[in-house]
Amino acid sequence: MTTQEKPTLTRKGQRTRGQLVDAAVALAARSGLEALNVSAICAEAGLPRSTFYTYFDDVGPVVETVGAVTAEAFASRFDAAEAGAPRGLARLERCLKAVLSLAETDPALARLAVSLDRSGHALRARLEDEMARELEGAGQPPGVRPALIAGTLIAQLDDALQGRSAGPAKDIVPLLMRLCAPGSEPR
Repeated sequence: MTTQEKPTLTRKGQRTRGQLVDAAVALAARSGLEALNVSAICAEAGLPRSTFYTYFDDVGPVVETVGAVTAEAFASRFDAAEAGAPRGLARLERCLKAVLSLAETDPALARLAVSLDRSGHALRARLEDEMARELEGAGQPPGVRPALIAGTLIAQLDDALQGRSAGPAKDIVPLLMRLCAPGSEPR
């Protein structure tokens, strides 16, 4: 039976599946995606291994769900802070600062984002899409800049988490903004 063929879940089933996903998110945030296996997820959730297979065929769909939850956490944090603000460079600058501040304000979420990026998850693609929309909102053709900025953003976040940054992670934002709008001065 594939994941798509799993039966519709009852409320209790939804709670149990949620416990497994929450456990996987917590475990991955603490120890990276490499730590995700059926035994570790079930131990973290306080559930028997057999329960896992009621909701998932293997760890792959759990990793995808962890990625989706993480991407949604990024989006909801930024959307809540920027509700109603017009798309453009100023909003993009605030977004970059917000993501980089995660190294200090929510290191678990930051570690999870770096781990997902290393695994090739689509989180970076989602960041790139959001950056492209902001650039388009500012009348700037995105080109390759969103990919370059997202890669730099994740690398800087990793450096900040590892203590390899010379200063606060957000100090790179003026440079990234110059990439966004060549010829303009950062704020």
